Amino acid sequence: MKYLDTMKIKILNFQPENIFIIIGLIYGLAFLFITPPLYVIPDEGAQFYKAIGLNQGYIIPEKNGYEAGVYVPQNMIETVKNTFNYRLTVNNISYDSGNHNTTLKFVDLSMLAVVTYSPVPYLMPVIALKIAAIFNTSSFATIYLARFANFFIWFILVYFAIRTIPVHKWVLLMLALMPMTLFEATSISADSLTIALSFLFIACTLRLALRDQNLSRINFLTVFILGFVLTLTKSIYSILLLLFLSIPVKNFVNYKEKYGAFLILFIPSIIASLYWVSLTNHFYRSVIPNWSLIQQINFIEQNPLKFLLLFPVTFLNSWQSYLCSFTGFIYPKEWFGDITLPLLISSFYFAVLVLVSLYDKGEVTINLKQKFVFITVILIFSLALMTFEFLTWNPVGSSIINGVQGRYLIPIAPLFFLLFYNQSKYLLKKKFPFKINYSFKLLVLSTITGILTFLLVIVFKFYY
Repeated sequence: MKYLDTMKIKILNFQPENIFIIIGLIYGLAFLFITPPLYVIPDEGAQFYKAIGLNQGYIIPEKNGYEAGVYVPQNMIETVKNTFNYRLTVNNISYDSGNHNTTLKFVDLSMLAVVTYSPVPYLMPVIALKIAAIFNTSSFATIYLARFANFFIWFILVYFAIRTIPVHKWVLLMLALMPMTLFEATSISADSLTIALSFLFIACTLRLALRDQNLSRINFLTVFILGFVLTLTKSIYSILLLLFLSIPVKNFVNYKEKYGAFLILFIPSIIASLYWVSLTNHFYRSVIPNWSLIQQINFIEQNPLKFLLLFPVTFLNSWQSYLCSFTGFIYPKEWFGDITLPLLISSFYFAVLVLVSLYDKGEVTINLKQKFVFITVILIFSLALMTFEFLTWNPVGSSIINGVQGRYLIPIAPLFFLLFYNQSKYLLKKKFPFKINYSFKLLVLSTITGILTFLLVIVFKFYY
């Protein structure tokens, strides 16, 4: 009994940000090293090339006829090719002796969206590449070092996001430690920094929106820098800047100051994003048969109602895939083989997230105007995402929108679960005591560690 009482006291004293340090490090590093190089996401190899190109000085990809890409050392190219020529296991990994091969070869990236990404999400992998060059590490060791660099900055930013956010700390903890989030964090991918910056931007903005305090220069500068960098990481997430409108007018001198501050935040970020898009949009070539950007735009203009109906049709057709690739991960067999978090487990994790969002309440209140801003951001982002995928990843007049993955929704997910905040007493009619107690924390901890352990076993058995 004394042992159980001691355990209860220890669990009750756990804070979300401290739990994140422990579980995030243990499972993050485990997935980082157990998952073979370039196997976290389908285009991790291309993103690795992008980082190498930036390290070579290619801020903008080089145009080569219809192709666009970067120059990469020959030994790195061979490493990536060998990785994808067969099902990689621990028994057939080949190692080179180091990055001594200085022969450069052009690699075409024009058929991947990676070719249009800015240098911002690859700054940490570039630092890793420079360290690898100093120690003359092998190609595989270099890949792992680049992964660790991405994971390191993700870990720091998400820790401060959980610590900063005034509400839903436990929800943000569960979102940060979802299998899909953790996999993205341990990859050489722009998604890693995008998720971390989004979480921290949301946390800092909510702190301003939900606390009765005037907007100081340092607080505004923090939000401005986070928003600006986020926009250059992946331009579509610039929609999150609209969250600034959830800050009440009473935190400003008047309406003029509030909307003036918003324009100062919004306009430079959008201009920078559009400028980068103008520099790189002509590099991309879709691999989809019968694809034409002009014809897709004409289709939308001539069939606006039919186009809008594609959204619910697509959702009803693909919701299971969205759910699995949001909480866990699911990829076609021709990419990585049959490694999938079952729908039942993905649904369970999502259900626990909803339950935690109902219980995870604080002293602050989120009013209807602020929730309207949250819903607006979610809807605009969802419409923009599906429209973008329709234009770039579907044949002309497609009957469904392909290319959308649940992982794209992770950066805005905290806003969705905030819609449940303050609503529990109405939904469940006060039948349950809504407070963070031993059972609540035990449910969160057991759900996170149980599912991460389950997935870790699946990955280990598949590759080893």
